[in-house]
Amino acid sequence: MNANADRQFLELFYFEPALKEIGGHYLETFLTVSDYCCGSCAITLFGSVDVQENIRKRYQIIPFFINVRDKKYKFIPSSANRILSFIRKRNYFAGVFAKLLREKKGEDVVLFFPSLEICEILGVIAAMRKTKSHSRAVFILRYTFSPGTVSYLAKIVEKSGLSTQIRFFSDSSLLIEYYHQAGLEPVKLIPIPHLPESRQNSSQGMDKDTIHILYAGGARIDKGFDQLPTIISHVRSIFPSRKISFLIHGYISGIPSAQDLEVIQKTLEWLNQENIPLIKSPLERDAYYQMLSEADIILFPYVNHDPSRRYLATSGILAEAMALGKVVVVPGDTWLGMQVQRSGGGTIYQNRSELPHAVEDAIQRMDELKRKANDFIPYWQQENNMEKYVHLLLGEERDTQQQ
Repeated sequence: MNANADRQFLELFYFEPALKEIGGHYLETFLTVSDYCCGSCAITLFGSVDVQENIRKRYQIIPFFINVRDKKYKFIPSSANRILSFIRKRNYFAGVFAKLLREKKGEDVVLFFPSLEICEILGVIAAMRKTKSHSRAVFILRYTFSPGTVSYLAKIVEKSGLSTQIRFFSDSSLLIEYYHQAGLEPVKLIPIPHLPESRQNSSQGMDKDTIHILYAGGARIDKGFDQLPTIISHVRSIFPSRKISFLIHGYISGIPSAQDLEVIQKTLEWLNQENIPLIKSPLERDAYYQMLSEADIILFPYVNHDPSRRYLATSGILAEAMALGKVVVVPGDTWLGMQVQRSGGGTIYQNRSELPHAVEDAIQRMDELKRKANDFIPYWQQENNMEKYVHLLLGEERDTQQQ
């Protein structure tokens, strides 16, 4: 069944507070959903009030969210600061959504939230309850919030009387198990939106004798940007005569902390001194696809990640890499590691010291790993595709296999 045949809803409101610029998966996911929903419903995108003007005009984004996520309260203990921040975010979302829902009262609208925090979800629920909205809300849960917070959310949903209007999804079966154990049920599995097959670019024209290694995580410490000098130096020492090239997507997004910025600047200086090709700006979608398609090995050096948020969470870049049959290097004891264990198309490291050796192993075994990664493409695309994603989003419940 084609996704365009599903005309159950008249309007889809797509909310992404983090959407400010062209780069990243926030805009790409929306554009892909929009393509698949074309003709089946009207989609309106709500982004940050800080969204770049050219992006706002091109994609008709409605500036909607002020930056309440990073607000800090000076001279207040950290524990109290967190509580005040939680309340402030919840109240902000309750206020802005109450206003919007009053304007749309009685209309058939689906509210879609692909990446909210729980305090923000609570604000939306409060607004729906206050306005007696008939709209339906779809939330995709992506992080391992504390069990107490998840339990509190479950109680609020139950007391709200809106359980038939609210649906929770996650793209990670590990997260679903976590939420269920914390008392929030049901949370259903939704596919991971990734590069549509029709847009996959070829790597024709690339030097077949060179191994092309890509880091696409941006200049972010939590994604291991600072590990690149160690990785590159190790590879060069082990393979001094082998043709190996690196491409680094080192765009600085958001506002890093002063400590992180210092490390990022030092890493950028090293990469420049070593003449490593470096992309310093966000990429348009075609350029992003081309970058992925030209890579032989894609690195995920997440040695600095917060285990409470990354251990169970998925990765859009990994989803696209697996759809393209790319060899990947990923951390163990994570959702990413589980996928590589299934496909066999990559190497896994357990800690910082193992990371350079995992990259070395991927180079040594690239032909074998590439074959396994390619063999796994049909299975991956059967589990994760936009048609399933859109059907679930628009209310057509279908079974999806656990990942």
